[in-house]
Formats: sequence, structure tokens, C-alpha cells
Amino acid sequence: MGKIIEVRFEHSRTMCIALQRLCHFYEVPGWIGKDIKWDEMDQFYIKNHGDKYWWANRYAGANLPDFVFKAFENNDDLTGAEKKIMKIVSKEKGPYYVAATAENCLMVRDHELAHAMWYLDEEYRDKATKIVDKYWDKCSILVSHLSQHYDGAVLKDEVHAYVGVYTMYLNGAFVPYPMDMHRELKDLFDEYIVNYEPRFVKYGKK
Repeated sequence: MGKIIEVRFEHSRTMCIALQRLCHFYEVPGWIGKDIKWDEMDQFYIKNHGDKYWWANRYAGANLPDFVFKAFENNDDLTGAEKKIMKIVSKEKGPYYVAATAENCLMVRDHELAHAMWYLDEEYRDKATKIVDKYWDKCSILVSHLSQHYDGAVLKDEVHAYVGVYTMYLNGAFVPYPMDMHRELKDLFDEYIVNYEPRFVKYGKK
């Protein structure tokens, strides 16, 4: 079983700016696996949304698997914020997953931890996948909504994490989901999360 590293930021915007390039590399459609340059991202968001911080202003939490950090460890153009993140994980040896949270948005903490368990715990992932598959045909609106923000490769993980432990967002966005699916995923999360004691790191603190 791998390790969960919870990195706590003071504000979600600071968090998203620090992790934006890594998150795009991992799960944002059109950017996955690419050699992303900051100028390229800035120009994309200015052209398409009128604000280079458009993406950074939209998210309350973030989550990243270990292979993303390994992909960036030899980059020679890391920002100061990216260097701080890389230093936090630099001494980790085994499988790990970073769950990023912010003081102003702690309601998403369980959502980020659910992603971590999906990646690290095969038994949890298998059980969660079975629940998602069971209700998939009843989630067309939900899937369509999430597909606008996440690549298909992580879509089932996102469905599980939103329906299981972040229905506040779905309710606010008026996105329907099966209540039985929510209860089953929430019970599964509660059963497995007790097996983990995340390493807690305050971003920016030595």
C-alpha cells in the first residue's frame, strides 16, 4: 500500500497556480503527456477565456500520482512554486499520491483523498469501479458534464470521487446523480480511508 501526501495551501488559487502545469500534464484534455511550456498555457487561456488565470480560479483542490512528478523531475524550467512541490516529494521511494488542499476549500479534502485511494489501493479501486459501472447508464448528464473538464482516461475515477464524497459541487451545478450510488461509494470510502494516515505538509513551511 502506497502513501498519501496531503499538501495544504493557504488558498486554492495559490495551489492551482503552483500545480497547473502538472495537472494539465495528468488529466486536462488536450494537454496530457505533453511537454508543456508556461507561455503556451498562458496564451491559450488568454485567447480562449480572456484570462491566463482562468483555470487556476476554477478549482478547489488537486490530486496527482507519483509518475507526474517523476516526469517533471529533470525539467530545467520549473517555477519557484513547482520546485517547492518537487522538493516535498523528492525523498519518496515507494508509490505515493499527492492530495492538494487549501485552507479556504477544505470541503474537497475527502474528494482528493478518494482519488488517492483509487490510485494506490487496487482492492478499493476494483470495488469502486464495480459501483460506478453498475450505475453508469444512469449518469449520462454527469458524465457529459465532467467530460468537459477531465480526460476520458480519468473519467471513472472522477465520477467515483464526485458522487462518493463531493456531491456539494454536483448539487450546486445542478448535475443529477443516483442517490444509491452516492451511498454505496460513501460507505466504501469510509471503510477504506481508516487504513491511511496521510503525511501532512504545509506548503511554504520549512
